[in-house]
Amino acid sequence: MTDADVLALNVHLATMRAQQITADAEERVARTRLNDVIGATLDEHFELDERPGLVIDTTDATALEREALATRQRSPWPGQRRASPTLAHGCPVHVPASTGRAGRL
Repeated sequence: MTDADVLALNVHLATMRAQQITADAEERVARTRLNDVIGATLDEHFELDERPGLVIDTTDATALEREALATRQRSPWPGQRRASPTLAHGCPVHVPASTGRAGRL
């Protein structure tokens, strides 16, 4: 192995370490954004549960729809999406990005 080979390996190692630092930082940002979206404290940490989950038969679309309708959460604004609330007389409500969660991702 020549000095040039050793130097090339050292450069490669330094590049990989820099990529690891960048990936770690991006993970922290993504976790913080997730916590913000789900309403958890920004420093709360969650681990992925890798145990096998419930196996669902996806061939019966009718049964899937029936289960989804039975278990979904009801919107506080029937017929309206939560992202665009309206007043009782139908005028749209403007929620500035600085006061709501929208626009902070």
